Amino acid sequence: MLHKYFTLDQANRTLPLVRRIVADITALYPAWRDLVYRYELASAQARPEQGESPEQLAVRAEIDGVARRINSYLQELEQIGCVFKGFEAGLVDFYGKLDGRDIFWCWKQGEDRIDHWHDLESGFAGRQPIPAVVGGGGAA
Repeated sequence: MLHKYFTLDQANRTLPLVRRIVADITALYPAWRDLVYRYELASAQARPEQGESPEQLAVRAEIDGVARRINSYLQELEQIGCVFKGFEAGLVDFYGKLDGRDIFWCWKQGEDRIDHWHDLESGFAGRQPIPAVVGGGGAA
């Protein structure tokens, strides 16, 4: 699969849009999770031989609607070229290159700009500050 590669500057320029999309996702996710819990609760009280109760059907329709909205936001992020990594923290990675190797520029909801990177395999736990020579914005 081909990935879009971003310079650090290009990734940072997408942040106003990415930030809005991630805010929408992280606002909707708890509602989706609560609806799933309500559905499971209704299912536990239902009689399976009677099929889904009206309450289950109504909650399932709500779950589907919220899931469709979340998926449309995830598709927007995919079209930008970044990778959404976490509903809880609002993590987004951008493919990039550092010292000639493939890496992720790593942004977390609440951060003003992209200040960290990690190897493709290491994930958030491997986050490291971006070296000043890369993030300084000085002459190359």
